[in-house]
Amino acid sequence: MASVNKDTKQKIFVTDLDGTLLNSNREVSAQDLKTLRHLGNKHCIRVAATGRSLYSINKVLPQDFPFDYIIFSCGAGIIDWRSKILIHKNHLTREEVVKAAEFMIEQRISFTIQDMIPNNHQFYKFRSQNACSDYDNRCVLYHNHILGNDDQLELIQDCSQLLAIAEENNGLYEFVKSSLPEFNVIRATSPLDGHSLWIEVFPNGVSKGNAVQWLCHYLGIGIENSVGVGNDYNDLDFLRIVQDPYVVSNSPEELKREFDVVASNDQSGVSEAADLSSLV
Repeated sequence: MASVNKDTKQKIFVTDLDGTLLNSNREVSAQDLKTLRHLGNKHCIRVAATGRSLYSINKVLPQDFPFDYIIFSCGAGIIDWRSKILIHKNHLTREEVVKAAEFMIEQRISFTIQDMIPNNHQFYKFRSQNACSDYDNRCVLYHNHILGNDDQLELIQDCSQLLAIAEENNGLYEFVKSSLPEFNVIRATSPLDGHSLWIEVFPNGVSKGNAVQWLCHYLGIGIENSVGVGNDYNDLDFLRIVQDPYVVSNSPEELKREFDVVASNDQSGVSEAADLSSLV
């Protein structure tokens, strides 16, 4: 990976999308849009760090939205948003896919296997008998992008990640994480119903935090010049890496106990974070 010389003055601002920059209507407030444009005018690098795929990002952000880079699929890929050039990506090998999938099947966990980036909105469906409504709703929402079903594991090659969905945690996330130590297992709250548990299985080292570090190195920006704002468990690792981390007030209590709290996603908390960090 090439990088330029470190710029001790360059700043980088990283925000999550769902529940952070996007409000309850999945829109960006006029104030937050103004803030992002102002950051660009001050030559601050503006980055989204989201669990969404590129396909899903394009459903909520226009092509000219004022970001410079987008970290997507929890760090599995990074795109230069202005040129639309993919600059970094990761994937699971077929052997890794089969190992994780066989574990999920044995434990009767409903999951999907997502295709390779940039097409990782496409997936194979593996539904257990106790699948929750959020899993079924996601499959209905993406029914045009289902590549195959339960009996086609032998056909699957490399992929970006696995996604398991359950009604609630009850120790499931911790169990999956401890059972698959050679992977990076990330917890998130469903962006569809707002409460179901999503467990994503990525190659070891893939996370929003590692992607932020990679991007800072790529751009020659010191991590001491970074600001971040998020709202959910899959934001934890990048919030623990940036110099000035914030969470919006609609975040889980666990996150609000660890980080400084700004206004909610419905009250332009991203703008407040930028203001408190002296970027605006």
